[in-house]
Amino acid sequence: MDKFIERELKGKVLVIRINRPDERNVFTWEMLEDLSRAYTELEEMEEARVGLLVASGKHFTLGLELDSISERVKERGEWPLVEGGVDPFGINLKARPRTKPIVAAAQGFCFTLGIELLLAADIRLSTNKTMFSQFEVRRGIMPLGGASVRMVEIAGWGNAMRYLLTGEEFNSEKALQLGLIQEVVEKDKLFDRAYSISQLIAEQCAPLALKETLISARLSIQENRKTAFDSLMKNGLKLFHTEDSKEGVQSFLEKRNAVFRGK
Repeated sequence: MDKFIERELKGKVLVIRINRPDERNVFTWEMLEDLSRAYTELEEMEEARVGLLVASGKHFTLGLELDSISERVKERGEWPLVEGGVDPFGINLKARPRTKPIVAAAQGFCFTLGIELLLAADIRLSTNKTMFSQFEVRRGIMPLGGASVRMVEIAGWGNAMRYLLTGEEFNSEKALQLGLIQEVVEKDKLFDRAYSISQLIAEQCAPLALKETLISARLSIQENRKTAFDSLMKNGLKLFHTEDSKEGVQSFLEKRNAVFRGK
C-alpha cells in the first residue's frame, strides 16, 4: 500500500504529513487508520516531544472518500483506531490519551475532516488563502469528528451554527476571528512558521509540564471547571519534585536555556 501518511523526525518534532496530493489529500479508511498509528508513534517515540501535522500539495484535505468509507463507518460505529492507539480526533474515550502537543498547518482547501483535525490539535495555522467548509449537512450527514462540539466551544453557538448549519465556505480571516486558527501566514512561509513554533515547544519547554498542562486544560472541557481546579494543585505540585523543575530554576539563575530531559 502507498504511504499516504508520512513521518519524519526533525530534531524533537515528529512531522506527520498527509501525502495524497493527486487526490487533493482525500482520506481513505486506510489513511485514517495510519494517521492513528502515526499519532500513537508520536506518543511512544521518546525523542519526539511535539507533533506537526501538515499536508503535501495545494490542499490540506478535501475530506473523506465517502463512497468507500460510509459502509465501514456504519458497520463499525466508529473511526478506525489501531490497537491501544491514539484517536487523532480525540473523541474516542476508549482510545489512548494524547499527551504530547500537536501543531497543525493548513493550506488550500481545508474541508470537513480537515477542520476537525485542526480542532483536535492544540495550535493551528493556515495560509492567507486557505478556504474552510464543514459541509456535511449538504451531503445528508453530520460532522462525526468533533466539529459540532468543538466549534461551539471555540466560537460560540451562533458563530458555530452559522457554518455548521449552512455548510458555507469561509476564509482564513474568518477562521482567525472564530478561533479555528491562531495565526495566518503566507503559503511559502507556512511550514517554516509552524515548525518554528513546534521547535520552540520541543526545545524550550519541559515535557512533563506540557503533559500536565494539556491534561488540566482538557479536564476543564471534558469534565468541568471544578474537576480541573480540584486536580490543579495535586498534579501541578508533582512537577516541583522533578529533575526538570530543578533544571528550570538552575537555568534561570544561570541565565541560560534549560535542558529538559522529561524526568
